[in-house]
Amino acid sequence: MTDSEGAKELLNGYFQGDREAMKKSIAYGRRDRIKWSDIALNAKLYPEFEATIHDVIKTVLGFNPPDHYILPQETFLRVAINEFIHDKLTMEQLFAEAELYLKLVRNELVRDHFEIYYDRKVYKRYS
Repeated sequence: MTDSEGAKELLNGYFQGDREAMKKSIAYGRRDRIKWSDIALNAKLYPEFEATIHDVIKTVLGFNPPDHYILPQETFLRVAINEFIHDKLTMEQLFAEAELYLKLVRNELVRDHFEIYYDRKVYKRYS
């Protein structure tokens, strides 16, 4: 980040000069980003499995996480569903594969929601 006047004003005014807090805040704001390559690949690879993928995800995790968590693993799930349809995987194998990929999604989701992004003083003020 360059030290432009606006960035300095933001750093000093909102973050009281704490560069690390500012970096964490920016990273937190960018967590929902999605790569164009992930979108393009999933749009081309077995697009007919869109609903099936969400059913498998909901069965394994119990809910459907936001797309930016799922997209990086969705390609692998599409391939696993295709192999199941063509009798290369059993139902148990399909869900075992899905669990492996969806554990990564769940872990990232949990990590993002349990990190502390704000100053401890703010938490103390409301406790």
